Amino acid sequence: MLYKIAADLVICLHLMWIGFLIFGALLAYKRPWLRAVHLGGLAFSITMQVYHWYCPLTYVEQWLRYRQHPDATYTGAFIAHYAERLVYLRVSPGLILVLTLCICAGTAYIYLAWRPPARRAPLVATTPRADAEH
Repeated sequence: MLYKIAADLVICLHLMWIGFLIFGALLAYKRPWLRAVHLGGLAFSITMQVYHWYCPLTYVEQWLRYRQHPDATYTGAFIAHYAERLVYLRVSPGLILVLTLCICAGTAYIYLAWRPPARRAPLVATTPRADAEH
């Protein structure tokens, strides 16, 4: 039972990691340490696509499922079932590489050229000072 829960958690973590790779530039725009993690993740993602490697989280999830029951087919929880479908899309590796490169192009734009709209100062009611009248 613990292996099943751990495997489901790995799937959720995997889905969050994919979301971070897609949208992380928006989170990491003004956070240099997070930008380094995001760029490193994107570089690793491209490397995995080029060399046809699987994500290490995939191996962890498969190992946990095997430890749960070597012959078991997937019968996980509702959320994990649909998260797994999102993580392991049935699309060609070439399409995944193109999408990864598009994400990298969008990230490069955000990091290098995009400037968020300037924040306006809050409106503060001012009161005349007593000494200003004299």
